[in-house]
Amino acid sequence: MEADSFYYIGTGHKYCQDHALSYGFNQYAYAILSDGCSGSKNSDFGARILTNIAKNNLNLIDEPYFGELIISQASLVCQQLDLNPETLDATLLLALVKNNYYKIRVFGDGAVCLKYKDGKIKLFDINFPSNAPYYLNYEINSNRKKIFYEMFYKDERILTILDERLDSKKEIKNESHYFFESGSIEDLESITLFSDGVSSFYDYNNHSIDTTTIVKELTTFKGKGEFVQRRINGFRKLCSEKQWKNFDDVSVAAIKF
Repeated sequence: MEADSFYYIGTGHKYCQDHALSYGFNQYAYAILSDGCSGSKNSDFGARILTNIAKNNLNLIDEPYFGELIISQASLVCQQLDLNPETLDATLLLALVKNNYYKIRVFGDGAVCLKYKDGKIKLFDINFPSNAPYYLNYEINSNRKKIFYEMFYKDERILTILDERLDSKKEIKNESHYFFESGSIEDLESITLFSDGVSSFYDYNNHSIDTTTIVKELTTFKGKGEFVQRRINGFRKLCSEKQWKNFDDVSVAAIKF
């Protein structure tokens, strides 16, 4: 079991606001990423703070207060660094594997791909129609939380599940802001997390490219070590040939069995 991660900038940004990290050894591995809000100052710092705080608290992933704990600790770091509160306007996606079982937590939007040994995938695509995900940061700011509910609560989170094994695709509207998943890794080849930049690709005619197409390209991992970075390097060459571009930053963090 091993893990790797990588992230790179989109055409619509001046600097990358995503961050990702990973670790894998023997029967233990994790993959974590965060996507900072493009409209919030210093959210690139926030993404780095959140991923590292989450890494240090993975032993508490089953606790109901896990998300609130991370954002509270991250807020203290921001205060010490004299950073603005909006710094922590960022999503947070985590995958933890221990003793042949995985646990996934998604706070905000993004995508999760379970790839099976037979090559088929199960893709969870989480998005908010308003393009305004519910950040953990709102949990510690009652005024901003109130504003979010007033402006965007009508736009429920949409979870699209594509399951190639069952030859099914369904869309679920859910008032829950977060997504949790768990199970056995017995039949899995890999677990991959993506920021929502994976859905921002477009071709030379400015036509959007289906998320599933991009996910499948980015999960054909080979070899060991920096397998995510190698796959992204190869994928970016393909994008250059096909004249594909990504408007948003893209981060990928994966665990391979």
